[in-house]
Amino acid sequence: MAFPTLSTLPLITPFEETASLDPVIRSQSEAGYEQTRPRFTRVPEKWHIEYGDLSDADYTALKAWELATKYGADLDTWIHPKTAASHNVRLASPIKYKLNQTDSIWTAVFDLKEV
Repeated sequence: MAFPTLSTLPLITPFEETASLDPVIRSQSEAGYEQTRPRFTRVPEKWHIEYGDLSDADYTALKAWELATKYGADLDTWIHPKTAASHNVRLASPIKYKLNQTDSIWTAVFDLKEV
């Protein structure tokens, strides 16, 4: 099951993109110098994503995707909303959902890790 197409884009402000692991091994010397070398030949990325205006249908689709990927046990293809690049990802942890009961609007916050 591919990442669902939702009726809204992620909020731009909390959208964060980082390396999923520190890609450098650092060794400090007693004189204050630092030696460094690469830890990996490839550096997987990690994205922190927040959707703020999800309808009930979007919530249901995202929940079904989370269940289909076994809460991060299986990987899936995700299309970056800004660059349109395709990435093989998995959930870093279960999605956090929050319901605004006055508007019946959902918020979903989660991290995706490149594999």
